[in-house]
Amino acid sequence: MSLKDYLPGFYRNIREMAALLNSEDKGFDQARIVVKGFAAENSVLQGSEEAVALWEKFLAIEATGSLEQRKMYIIAMLRGQGSLNEEKIKDIVNAFTNRRDSAIVDFNHSCLRVRVLAPEWGEIYDFAEITRALEPRIPAHIGLNVERFYHTWQDIATSNQRWHGVMSGYSHWQEVALKI
Repeated sequence: MSLKDYLPGFYRNIREMAALLNSEDKGFDQARIVVKGFAAENSVLQGSEEAVALWEKFLAIEATGSLEQRKMYIIAMLRGQGSLNEEKIKDIVNAFTNRRDSAIVDFNHSCLRVRVLAPEWGEIYDFAEITRALEPRIPAHIGLNVERFYHTWQDIATSNQRWHGVMSGYSHWQEVALKI
């Protein structure tokens, strides 16, 4: 679509007007390209390295790790805004694991213990990055311990008093095995 299409007929044949509108059309074409990529560049997960660098500058984050790790760290920082509680801690951990309920949080003897469920088969994530994301939010007088955690058969037996509970809670045995 061109701006000339909106002109009355008697203006369309004027050479200067056609040249002016052609140059404006080029500007609008460039603007359309920028607008089309705007949403992707402002989304952390879809953003380019330059977009991630802008987010890091805005959040005063040191850029370390691969581009994917940097994106996960930014998302964790954004999810963890506000006062720190168990839900915020789990949101930060879930940003790294891309799973729901991937952490168990408890507080004992002035130490916050965050047990992160091990990744499913083939998945890899860096537990040190989770620690790095949590440390700035933890008050100085409270210790932090982030550790890998595995469910045991006893955990499943405790949460399901009968075999019927296991059968209704999991679709097949492989799902139970992945939980352990």
